[in-house]
Amino acid sequence: MPRPNPVTLRYWHLWKERLEPELAEAAPPEMAEAKRSAANQLATRLLIQSQMLIPQQRWVQPTLAVAKASALMANALWSHEDQEALDKMVAILNDDGLAFPSLELQASAVGADTQEGVIMPSQPIKAKITLVRKHAHAEGDPTPECFASNDGIYEAYWLYLEGVKPEGTANSLVMAQPMVVKDLKATAVTAEATFTAPPDPGK
Repeated sequence: MPRPNPVTLRYWHLWKERLEPELAEAAPPEMAEAKRSAANQLATRLLIQSQMLIPQQRWVQPTLAVAKASALMANALWSHEDQEALDKMVAILNDDGLAFPSLELQASAVGADTQEGVIMPSQPIKAKITLVRKHAHAEGDPTPECFASNDGIYEAYWLYLEGVKPEGTANSLVMAQPMVVKDLKATAVTAEATFTAPPDPGK
C-alpha cells in the first residue's frame, strides 16, 4: 500500500465528519486510519507550539491564522462559518453537557501610573478586558464531567490585543493571553494587560 500523504491525511481529518457516508462505504485500511491519527497529533503539537511562538514576533494575522487552524484541527471540523460545521460543534458541546458560547467583550483602559481616565504619551496603560458569558449555567444546573482538561477547564479562549499603527505600517500584537473558565456558573472572566502608550497624543 502506498504511504498516505500527510497533507491528504490532515484534510481527511478535517473533513471526515462531513464525508462519513462515503467513508462508511469505502473505509480506508486500518493502517491509513492510524496514519491519519499520527498526522493529526503531529499537526496539533506544531500548531500548539506555533500559538506560543508566533505571538512573540508580534505578528497579528499569522497569530490569528494559527489559532483558527488549531481550533479546526482540534475539533476535526472544516470551517468556522459553514452552518453544517457549526451544527456539529453544537452537537459536540451538547453531548458533553455544555452550551454553545454566547459572548460579549468589554474593554477599558486607564493610565497605569496616573489618575483614572488620564493616559499620558509614552507612559504605561492598563487595559481591562471582560468576557461576558451570556450562556452561563444557572444556579442548580448540573455540572457535567470535564472531559477536555485534567485541570477542570471547561472553556478556554485566546485574548489577543492588537496595537493599531499609522496607515502603511503593519499593526502589532500587544498581548496574547489565555482566558479560561473553570466555573460554568461564572457570568464573566477578566484579564488585564499593561503596555506603553504611543509617543504622540491621539486615539
